[in-house]
Amino acid sequence: MNMYVCIVSRLTYTLHETCTHTYYMRHYRDEDVSDTEDTDEDRGWGGLGMFEYSKRGLPHSLCHAAELVETYGHHGAACTCVGEAGHKHTIKNASRFARTYGDRNQSQEGMLSWVQRELLWSAVFEMNNSITPASPTVSESAEDHTPTHKLREPLDLTDGWSHTLTVGTRPPLLWASTFLSKRVLITRVELVTLLRTKLEMNETWENITLLAKLRWECFGCAMVGGNGGFRKVVGISGVSPQRRDFVRLNGSEHGTALSAQVIMFVRVSGLAGAGVRVPETLRVPANSTCNENELTLALVRWLSPDPRALLRDDRMLPLCPPPFGINHALWTFAKTRRQRGYLSDNLFARQLHLFPGKDLPTKRQNAASLKYAMYDLIRIETIDTFMNCTRDENENYFVDSIMETITLPFL
Repeated sequence: MNMYVCIVSRLTYTLHETCTHTYYMRHYRDEDVSDTEDTDEDRGWGGLGMFEYSKRGLPHSLCHAAELVETYGHHGAACTCVGEAGHKHTIKNASRFARTYGDRNQSQEGMLSWVQRELLWSAVFEMNNSITPASPTVSESAEDHTPTHKLREPLDLTDGWSHTLTVGTRPPLLWASTFLSKRVLITRVELVTLLRTKLEMNETWENITLLAKLRWECFGCAMVGGNGGFRKVVGISGVSPQRRDFVRLNGSEHGTALSAQVIMFVRVSGLAGAGVRVPETLRVPANSTCNENELTLALVRWLSPDPRALLRDDRMLPLCPPPFGINHALWTFAKTRRQRGYLSDNLFARQLHLFPGKDLPTKRQNAASLKYAMYDLIRIETIDTFMNCTRDENENYFVDSIMETITLPFL
């Protein structure tokens, strides 16, 4: 957040100095050479428009560069050259009927012809919609077999991890406190506990070992979609190592849209054979990624509104404070009420190499930023849209503030 404020402030100061103290630019219009006269033919592209002239010929748009960054997130957001160039073509479609002639009757007849033409075509479209049969609906039996996801890029994070466990006994402390990897900074027992909570099972070590002995598969990406096509959702990707998607989920909570960062995808099978009951809430709709024997879920890290974002828009997004609030939302990573276990003892210290940082104090600082991280397992069907987020993250520290650009032009 501070990085963007500095950029905009520096840009605003530079433009101010350039436009007011150095070049003394003035405005005028090239009226003599303009070819946008009332009788201009339709093949031309129009005149030169309004420019600011100086020794270096700086255009007028530079005066608004800071506004473009504040409002739209980048410099190319408010380009209207195509729309301006099309004015002469679109407006003449109506003006040739509405133009005022010397003969009043001719003007009235032109307006009447224009109104009748619009009414005629409106009636044609309305009649066509009324007689066109509705598209056939997909039957429930066909919908049951419609795929909604395809898992990609398998990971070996859980391969053979439960060979030393015995159902009914507490897992060894060393096994429970082991992080999955440097890209998935969650311990084994935390991951299994999230599944136990999702399955509404009692908080017992017997249930933990029972679930850990099931078949676990981890994937870095998933193709999410259906009949309308698939789109790739990335948690861990070997092709794009720096990419990790932020997604908007269906629903809301406390008047704010649900949003999260994708960590990875997991598939757990063999539940029916182990006598584990899958709640009804996970098995609907009929084409859900979860059934009585298998669960396919996404591991995510929850987002919450930044404390500085006091207002909500019509989509329940936390608006960023001025000057970015017009088109930006401000998030932060949600925090748990209690500190996560296994992050402050000797078993944790032996795994500090998994955290980013060039020295030990930096690694400890980055680890401390995750003590209250809130992870969860969600159904893939709840993923609604992608979020265009910017986060200042490097090897020395983690910044929790996340800026989302709400509207992207030219898409």
